[in-house]
Amino acid sequence: MIAPEARLRAAVKAKGGFVNAHAHYDRANSLPDSSLESGAQPLKSKWSYIDGVKRASTVEDYEARIRQAVAEVRATGTTASMTFVDADDVAGDRALIAAAKVRDELGDEFPLRLANHGYAGVLTEAGRQWFDRAAEIVDIIGGMPEKDAPHNDKHLDVLLSIAKRRNRLVHAHVDQLGSASETETELLAIKTIEHGMEGKVWAVHSVSLAAHPEAYRKQVYKLLKDAGVGIIICPTAYLDERRSEELMPHHNPIAPIEELIAEGIPVALGTDNISDTYKPLATGDMWLELRFAIELGRMYDVNESTLVDLATTNARRAIGI
Repeated sequence: MIAPEARLRAAVKAKGGFVNAHAHYDRANSLPDSSLESGAQPLKSKWSYIDGVKRASTVEDYEARIRQAVAEVRATGTTASMTFVDADDVAGDRALIAAAKVRDELGDEFPLRLANHGYAGVLTEAGRQWFDRAAEIVDIIGGMPEKDAPHNDKHLDVLLSIAKRRNRLVHAHVDQLGSASETETELLAIKTIEHGMEGKVWAVHSVSLAAHPEAYRKQVYKLLKDAGVGIIICPTAYLDERRSEELMPHHNPIAPIEELIAEGIPVALGTDNISDTYKPLATGDMWLELRFAIELGRMYDVNESTLVDLATTNARRAIGI
């Protein structure tokens, strides 16, 4: 009898190896030596903390971190990947220059797709300048609507209009706080249809979708199918989610992956951050993400080929290869 892990690993290899659909390699391995302290901060505090790392990093620093991250994930069986890249007043274009250099040198040996983070927002003059600069270089138009709150809708308008003009995919960080107060996945689906971008948009995380009642979730699933929007899930990214007194349906700290799959909505896996303030102990091992997706979604009765597709076929589609 072959153990389930060995069987799944063999199936992944047969489908070309793991593909990481979401990462931040420009920030990888950026923690101070022997320090986990920053990892204990709330998410929005980490947004500020990371600015210090970005401000202090040269092009060479960014390049070294990206190369190290790529080497690490390749060593665990990943054969292609996508990474978000910071381009803003703090990072300047240093991470962008470094990431483009690594991408171009790797070529077909290890397909590496780049997306701009939209970390500075896109509605201010400075944010839009960096967004436009990055859009000239990246393969995928990325963003984070929360950065332009309360005008999340206008943020998405910019992303989708530019992506449509350039014939690019869109990856948007949405619903990251695990709270029923967030409805960005729904908004993304609505905006995708509004802009005629069906089949070209992926929501990243969508954790808060699980915090809503079943009736709302089913409404959003219909919208996602109408819009052809897929979901990229990073199963271990929110295991450290903070305790809250907010009342909501009981759920695990990821999007409702088992429901999404049952509804026929495309789902792909990524690692998110690697050994930085967001995920100090993360290694970028895609097997861990696949295993936790299965465990958190209690998907022991799902066809194994479907499970393997999350980290292979679906992830390739998500990053456009």
